[in-house]
Amino acid sequence: MHRTARELPPFLRGSFFQLSPLRRFSILCAAALCPVVMSGCNLFMIAAYLIGGPPSVEPDFETATRTSLTDEDVTVAVACYVPIDLRADIGNETLDREVARLVTQKLTLNKIKVREPNAVLQWMARNPDWEEPGEIAEAMQVTHVIYIDISRFSLWEENSATLLRGRADAIVTVHAVEEEGTEAVEIYGKEVAVQYPLAVPRDSSAQNPGRFRQEFMLHLSDKIGWLFYPHYNGDDMSSAT
Repeated sequence: MHRTARELPPFLRGSFFQLSPLRRFSILCAAALCPVVMSGCNLFMIAAYLIGGPPSVEPDFETATRTSLTDEDVTVAVACYVPIDLRADIGNETLDREVARLVTQKLTLNKIKVREPNAVLQWMARNPDWEEPGEIAEAMQVTHVIYIDISRFSLWEENSATLLRGRADAIVTVHAVEEEGTEAVEIYGKEVAVQYPLAVPRDSSAQNPGRFRQEFMLHLSDKIGWLFYPHYNGDDMSSAT
């Protein structure tokens, strides 16, 4: 029987419809599975899942370094490098700016204090001979620099001119100024390989390539951002198709 909002348990009535569609879907799936697995389930565990949603994934950066970019005294600058030959491809002229801007937005939304990306890009443009991310940290007066080195970016399925499937490869490193006046040192590194969608490519006759590129850029920035702030196990479900 279909339940209305008034028929939900009291502890869910105030917040259920304020959750994201994915969180609501996960909760409803868990509720539907309860009768099937009830004999082996702990009722308190089920209640905790329904209230809190699916388990969150600890950021890989925090797992590796046992530190957090959300700490009070941490400030961050995001810099992105895209090779000249990759930027020469049609549509990729400003790829480094787009990635830096989107990742900065994601970090800011998750309570990480990040410098304005245009200020970082302007400094890099004025100082084309810079060599170390520590120079960015000093110029931007931040404690950490997230450096994104993109080596691959494409929107089309391999050997196809009609099927859309985004792919990107990058190395993401974090450089920290441990004490005032000292050089920044690399404290974290991670290779990121992104494919979108995962299951099957999309036909370009059914979706505008420009719109697809926007979706892929958001997905790429999510995958990089998730290295630094928690996300839920189900958050990647939308990338399957």
